[in-house]
Amino acid sequence: MATANISALLLGELQSLCTEARRKHPDIKEAAERVIVILRGIKTTTSFEEIAQELSKSDEVIRPFVLACRSNNQRLISIAMHCLQQLVSRQAISPGSVRETLTTLTHVSAQGVVDVQVKVLQMVLPLVTIYGDSVCGETLVEAFALCLALQRSRDPVVSNTAAAILRQVVVAVFDRVVAEDQELGLSGTGEQDLTRKSAKDAYFVLQDLCLLAADAEPIFIRVDHAVDKRVVLELIESVLTNHSRVVARHSAMAQTLRERLAPFIVNFFAERASFSLAVRSIRIAWLFVRDLHRDLSAECEIILSVFSRLLGSGATTVGGSKRRASMSTKSTASNGFPLFYRVLALEVVRDLLENAPLLHQLYRQYDGRVVDESAGKEEDCHVILDLISAVCRVVIERGDLRSALGGSRIPSAIPEQSLSAGDGGSTDMLGHQIGANTCRMRLEMYKLLDKQEPPNVPDTYMFYLATSAIISFSEGLVGDILPQCTQLISCPNQHPSRRLPTEVSAPVLGQIIAEPGAVGSFVKHAWAAVFPVYEFIAGIRFDDTLFARMLESARQLIETAGALGLVEPRDTMLALLCRGCLPATSETAVPNSRQVQCLRAVISCTLFLASTLGPAWYMVLATVQLVEESLYQNRGRLAAASTPNIGSSDDSVGSSDLKSVRDDFARLLGFVRVLDGDAVLWMIRGLRVLGSDLSSVVVELDEAEEMRRLRQLALSSTPVLNQQRGNTLDRPTFAIEELRGFAVGNIDLLMGAASEDTIGQQAWTAIIDHLLATATSTLAISAIRTQACEAVSDVVLAAMDLVTRADTLSANFQAMVESGSAQVRILRPLSLMMDGEHSVRKLTLDTLHRVLQASGHSITFAWDVVFDIIQSSVLGKDESGVLMRCVFPCLQLICTDYLSDLSPNCLRRCISALLVQFGGQRDLNIALTAIGQAWALCDYFHGSAAKLPADSSHLLSTQLEGSGEDAVFDELWREDLVAGTTRSQQVLWLLVLHALAQLGRDARAEVRLGAIQTLFRAVDMHGPSSFDEWVWDGAVWAVILPLSQYTLTQRAHVFNAMRGELPLPETDNGSGMVAEDPQRLLTKQWDET
Repeated sequence: MATANISALLLGELQSLCTEARRKHPDIKEAAERVIVILRGIKTTTSFEEIAQELSKSDEVIRPFVLACRSNNQRLISIAMHCLQQLVSRQAISPGSVRETLTTLTHVSAQGVVDVQVKVLQMVLPLVTIYGDSVCGETLVEAFALCLALQRSRDPVVSNTAAAILRQVVVAVFDRVVAEDQELGLSGTGEQDLTRKSAKDAYFVLQDLCLLAADAEPIFIRVDHAVDKRVVLELIESVLTNHSRVVARHSAMAQTLRERLAPFIVNFFAERASFSLAVRSIRIAWLFVRDLHRDLSAECEIILSVFSRLLGSGATTVGGSKRRASMSTKSTASNGFPLFYRVLALEVVRDLLENAPLLHQLYRQYDGRVVDESAGKEEDCHVILDLISAVCRVVIERGDLRSALGGSRIPSAIPEQSLSAGDGGSTDMLGHQIGANTCRMRLEMYKLLDKQEPPNVPDTYMFYLATSAIISFSEGLVGDILPQCTQLISCPNQHPSRRLPTEVSAPVLGQIIAEPGAVGSFVKHAWAAVFPVYEFIAGIRFDDTLFARMLESARQLIETAGALGLVEPRDTMLALLCRGCLPATSETAVPNSRQVQCLRAVISCTLFLASTLGPAWYMVLATVQLVEESLYQNRGRLAAASTPNIGSSDDSVGSSDLKSVRDDFARLLGFVRVLDGDAVLWMIRGLRVLGSDLSSVVVELDEAEEMRRLRQLALSSTPVLNQQRGNTLDRPTFAIEELRGFAVGNIDLLMGAASEDTIGQQAWTAIIDHLLATATSTLAISAIRTQACEAVSDVVLAAMDLVTRADTLSANFQAMVESGSAQVRILRPLSLMMDGEHSVRKLTLDTLHRVLQASGHSITFAWDVVFDIIQSSVLGKDESGVLMRCVFPCLQLICTDYLSDLSPNCLRRCISALLVQFGGQRDLNIALTAIGQAWALCDYFHGSAAKLPADSSHLLSTQLEGSGEDAVFDELWREDLVAGTTRSQQVLWLLVLHALAQLGRDARAEVRLGAIQTLFRAVDMHGPSSFDEWVWDGAVWAVILPLSQYTLTQRAHVFNAMRGELPLPETDNGSGMVAEDPQRLLTKQWDET
C-alpha cells in the first residue's frame, strides 16, 4: 500500500508538472515524461526500498525538478520542491546528482521566498547525512555556502533555521570522521591520515571556522559576505561539545585549535567585546578546560590563568556601604573590562569546582606535576590553587553581608529585629537570607545565548556563586578520600526499644591514609585559602539549604583532613565550628537552632576522628560544656519555646534541642569504648583538663598546655557562660558528670572484664585519680568536692556490682576477683577519700555501707581496706560524732553477716574496732550496742572452735609472771594469725574476753555492767565447749582475776571515800548531768558491779 501511494504521489506530481509546463516549458514536460516512463517500468509489487534504489540509478530522475526550479515559475517551483524533498528524504536520487541538487537549491533560495527557503534548509541536512559519501569536498562547500547565505536572511525563521542546520551539518561532518575511524580501527590517539575524505573535510571545516572567528579569510568554506561571529563560535562550540576527542585524536585538528582558536580565546578576554560574543567565547574556553586539558595542556593553563585574572578584578561600582537589590553588569571592573566578564568567568569556574574528578585531574596536571622525578622536585605552579584563591576572594570581599554578631558566630535563620542600617550594613541585605531563591538568576548568564545585552543580576549573585563553588569544592574532596578509610562500627544502643535496634552503627576513621597522593596534596595546599572563606561565611545568614550544605561540607573537610593526617587544618577547621556553636556575648543568651546543629556536626566529626583526635578532644568537650550549660541555664525559656505558638516564625530552640545534644554526646561516648584505646584515654584526659579549669586541681599531663592552646584557638573570645564557682550548684559539673557516666557505663572496660589489654586499667587510674584529687582538694569549692566524691561512690558501687557477676565475665577478670586484687583496686579510692573534708568522709562511709549491703560477700581479700576506712573514721577528728554514727552501721553489718568471710587478722581488727574503739565511745548508745555485738563474735568463735583440734601451748599465766598484763596483750594484738589454726582461735577468744574486761573498768556503770555481763555469759555458755586449757588459763589469770581485783579495789575506794578518807571519784551517766547524791549513786553502782 505504501509503495502504491508513493508511486502514485510521484506520478501525480509529474503529471501536474507536465500540464503546467506544456506550453511555456516544453523541456520540463519532456523531462517529466521520461521520469514517468521510468516509474511505470517499475513493477507494482516492488518494495519502496527497491523503487528508491531503481530511481537512484538514473540522473534523469531529478532533471524535471531541476529545470522547474530554474523556471522562475512559482507553481512549477512549488511542485518541484515538494518532489525533491520526497526523493531526498527517501534516498531516491543518484549520488552523482547531489551536487546538482545543491546547486539548484542554492539558485532557488536566492529568490527570497521564505517558504521555499525553509524547504531548502530542510533538504540540506538529509543530503549531508544520507549522501555522506557524495557530499564532500566542493559539494560540502556548496552546502555550507547555502546555509551561510540563508543564515544572513532578515527573516528570523529562516535565519534561525539556517543556524540550526549549520550546527547539525558541522556535527554530521565530524560524525562521519568517527565512523571512518571506527571502520579503519583508528580509535586511539596519535596522528591520523588527513588524506582520507571525511577527516580531510572535518579538518578544513574546523580550520575555516577558526579563521572566521579570528576575522581571517577562510580557505575551504566559500564566504561572499561577512559571517556572523556568533554563529561561527556556536559552530565551534558544537564541534568541541560533541567531538572533542575526535579533534584531539587527529593531530592536524588539534594543531589548528592550538594555533588558531586558543590564541583567539585568550586574546578575546584581553579586549572589550559584546556580551553575546563573550558568552560564546567563555563557553568555548570552558570546553577547552573540560575536554582538551590533556591534549592542549599549555593552552588550558593559560585559559585557567585568564579565569583567575578575571575573578581577581573587583568591581568599582559595586561597593561601599549602600548596595542595590541588583547590579548592572554594564559596570566596569577595576581593570576596565565589563563586569559581566567576571560573572561569566565565575559561573564557569563554579562548574569546574563542582566537577571534582576534572578538578583533581587538573591539579595533578598543573599544580602537582614533577619536574625532576628522581629528585622529587615539584614545579612551582599554582594554576588551580590561584583559581581557588580568586574564588575565595570573591566571597570575602562582601564583608557587608556578615551578621551583626561578628566573629565566627553562626547567626539565626531569622534576622535580628533590632538591626538597623547604622549597624554597619544595610537592612535590605542583612534582613534577608542568602540562598538560591533570593540570589540566583533564573538562568545562568553563560547560558543566555539569545541575549544581546547583559541582564541585571542580584547584588548577591556573585557571592552566592562563589560560596556555592567553594562548598562544592570541599564536597568534592571527600569522594576520593573518605571512602578509602571509612569503616562502620557498632555499639549497644543506650535506649533500645521495639522500634529501635539493640545495636547502632556509625562510620569512623579506620586508618590514616599513608600515601594520600595528589588529592591529599590538594587538601594540604588549598585549606589555607578555603579556611578564611568558611570563617567568613560562618557569619552569613544563609537559607536552610545553603546552610546545611555549608555545615556538611565543613564537617566533611574536617574529616578529610583528619583522614590524611593533616593535624593543623583539621584542628583549625574544628575550632571554627566550635566557635560557631556558641551564643553571642550575653551570659543569658541561648544558642539558636543552627548553632545547635553546628554542635551536632562537631560531635559527628569527633566520633569519626575519635581515635586520632588527640588533644583536640579537649576543645570539643569545652564547646559541648558551654553549649549544654547555656541550654540548661535557660531551660525555663526552652520549655516555653517548645510550646507551639501559632503564627510565630522564629529560630529559637526548645527542650528537644537540649535532649538531642545530650543524646548525641552520649552516643559519642558510647562509641568511644569500641574504638581504639587512644580515643578513650584522650577523651578522659580532655575531661580531666576541663575539670581542672573549674576546680583548680593541678593535672599533670604533658598535653595539658596543648589542649589549652586549642581551647584558646576555638573559644578565645567566648564569654564564660557559667563557671559554676558559686557556693551552691544545682547539678554536677560537666567534666565530673561525664567522667562518672563514662566510668559507670563502661565499668567492665575499666576493670578489665571486657578485654585483657591495659587500656581499661589506664582509664580507671586516670578517672579515679582525677576524682580523688578533686574530692580531697582544698582549692575546689565544697560543692565540687562533694560531686567528685559522689562520682567516686557511684563508680565503686558499679564496680562492686560487676564483681558479683564475675562468673559471667572474662577469665582474666575472674582471676582478679579470686585473688582479691580487683576488690582492693575498687575499694582503695574509698580509703583515700577519708583524707578529705568532713562531708567527703561522711559520704565515703555511706558508700561503704551501701557496698556492704549489696556486695559484702564479694569483698573477700579486701577486708583490710574496709577496716582501714573504719579505723580512719575512728581516729580522725569527729567532735560532733557524726562519722561514728555513719561508720558504726558498717561494723554492725560486718558482725551480723560477714564474720565468716573475715580472716583471723581481720577478725582481730573487728574486735579492736568494735570493743576497743566503739565500746569506749562517749555516745552511750553506740557503746552499749558495740558490747551487744560482742556476743555475735562469741557465737561465731563458738561455732568454729568445735571444728578445731585442741592445741595447748605455753600457759599465759607463766608469761604474766615475767611480763605485765599490758605487755602480753600488746603482743597478742600484734601477732600474725594464720587461718585454720588453733592458735588463731585461742588468741581471738582471749582478745574478745580481754576487750570486754577492759570495758568492765569503764567509769559509766551501764557500760561496765554490760561488758561484765557479756564476759561472764560468754565464759559460762561457751567456755566448757570452746575453751581449751590455754584459753581457760588466760581467761582466769589475765582477764577475770585482774577484773575482779580492779572491781574490788574500786569498791573499797568508794567506801573509803564515803567515810571521808578519800575524795569521791567522778561519775558519768553518759548524759553530762551530775547525780544529786553521788555517794548513794556510787554505792549502788559498785554494789551492782
